[in-house]
Amino acid sequence: MTMPAFRLRVVVGPEDIDDLGHTNNVSYLRWVQQVAESHWSRLSRRVPASERDRLMWVVRRHEIEYLAQSYPGESLELITWVPSSGPATCDRATLVRRSGDGATLVEALSTYCILDAATGRPRRVTDSMRALFGNPPVVARPRREPFPPLPAEIEEAGAA
Repeated sequence: MTMPAFRLRVVVGPEDIDDLGHTNNVSYLRWVQQVAESHWSRLSRRVPASERDRLMWVVRRHEIEYLAQSYPGESLELITWVPSSGPATCDRATLVRRSGDGATLVEALSTYCILDAATGRPRRVTDSMRALFGNPPVVARPRREPFPPLPAEIEEAGAA
């Protein structure tokens, strides 16, 4: 069984606009997080409170591709779903589309890790948890490329 995608609508406000006159990338990232939290809030109603209170989700990784711009007053729809999971993680796909013409503005893929709220240690994603998300397939995680080395010199902010 695959769960349907979850949709949240937002309107681009003046606080979301950057110096170029369109929506700031940070606002898109905030909305990616917001729709994920709203989706989990909806799904977690099916989890007993005693279990729900022992869980917390943290972001391990965000990959965001900015495809088009949005402007003040535009209505956007944030659509998210969980296409796959790992032993202690769930991948979450998010699209940000303009409501007026349906144009996709942003595609994001985030990896969330589930933690034990009391210990802060990772927990396994159980079969019942996967069922909440529509039983996404468990996938092996490829190792990411090594992080680039730090340059020898570091310039201090504000230094002349």
